[in-house]
Amino acid sequence: MAILIKISIKNQRLTITDNKMEYDLLERASSLATSKAEMNALLKTWLSLGKKDIPDQKEYLELLEKGIQLNDESDNVNQFRQKVKQLKNHQVIKSYPISTALKGIGQNKNSFQTPIGLHYIRAKIGKGLPVLSIFEGRRPTGKIWNKDDAKLDPDHDWILSRILWLSGRELGVNRLGSSDTMQRYIYIHGTPNESQLGKPLSHGCIRMSNNDVIELFDLVSAGTIVHINEE
Repeated sequence: MAILIKISIKNQRLTITDNKMEYDLLERASSLATSKAEMNALLKTWLSLGKKDIPDQKEYLELLEKGIQLNDESDNVNQFRQKVKQLKNHQVIKSYPISTALKGIGQNKNSFQTPIGLHYIRAKIGKGLPVLSIFEGRRPTGKIWNKDDAKLDPDHDWILSRILWLSGRELGVNRLGSSDTMQRYIYIHGTPNESQLGKPLSHGCIRMSNNDVIELFDLVSAGTIVHINEE
């Protein structure tokens, strides 16, 4: 079963859907392109990047090829968008409370904001480690977080239990240059501040409860598409 992760900034929720064809990707393309020619160029760029970065993700590559075909068969972007809506059929599998950036939405490095747009899981870190394991620089320290740690360093941005490291998929939006999500070290990770989930309080990452992030980690694979949306 193919899976898509959808993150809503407005609702502070992370939702996993059964996403057999990942048509949200094509909907995203239709919101960025203003003409049939732009749509064609965008889809071909994503296809080229996908073949280079994740050649083993056959469903993703096949979807982009399907999108190029749909665009060829459409008279304009609106018609393309309608065809995509007819093909969509998502079923929610899981939904979790999260916390995104206190400073809101933003793509730039050192902004401490959460980037939006299409991403994918570039790396999974922490498999098999105990709950509340502490990471520094994406490496497990061998220590387990406890309340004494919070008292000693109350303002520390703790990375706990598991890390899902995100990489952008849209050139100039969240990939390469000053807006590169991976180079900004944006993760989905566990937090000790579980009682504050549902509120935007992070430094840019997506915080989850520790049990939830472990469950999510076990459900998804590297290459899974992550769509971070304002709504």
